[in-house]
Amino acid sequence: MDWKLRSNFSVNNSKAKRKGQFFILGAVLMCAVFFVGLPLYGPQVQASRKDLSIISGNLEREFPRALNLGMKSGSGTASLADFSVFAGSALTGQGMDFRAFWIVAEPQDSDLRITAGNFMGQSQSVQIEVNSEVWVFAIADDATQSRVFSGVPASYQIRIDFPGHSKTSAWIKEKVNLYAFTSAGKGADLAVEEIET
Repeated sequence: MDWKLRSNFSVNNSKAKRKGQFFILGAVLMCAVFFVGLPLYGPQVQASRKDLSIISGNLEREFPRALNLGMKSGSGTASLADFSVFAGSALTGQGMDFRAFWIVAEPQDSDLRITAGNFMGQSQSVQIEVNSEVWVFAIADDATQSRVFSGVPASYQIRIDFPGHSKTSAWIKEKVNLYAFTSAGKGADLAVEEIET
């Protein structure tokens, strides 16, 4: 091999080494960028939790408003049922899971009407006790059910039991009372509210 050939060979060999070095350097830089970028994904998880907290707070405010609008317009608890369906649709459209269960007590002449609304994704076994009178029933998903209680005093105690939950409260007969359980979730994050007015 003459000097010219050797010279070309060493130049080409040197270029190949440099190409290899650039390839290794590029790979190291890509890995560094990837690992440095990982912490940037952390706040998105936090943002999801923050979003759920905001949504949960909105539900806590809007459930009583939806019931109040229904009472003023004459549609009563149907307005709250419509709002429950709407909230479920809106949150599902955003990739979130929504569940709600509520009880409304409203005066009806000298009696008391209790209405239960189930939007928990499956049927529920419910027990409601009003001043020692017990109402046990099953309610289908996306449905409401009502019963009239007679002889209820001006101030009464109500106990509400449905799977995994129990609530006892003192309510006033001449006032429309609401108890609502809501749950909004995305992935492993979950925000739960118990609303009582």
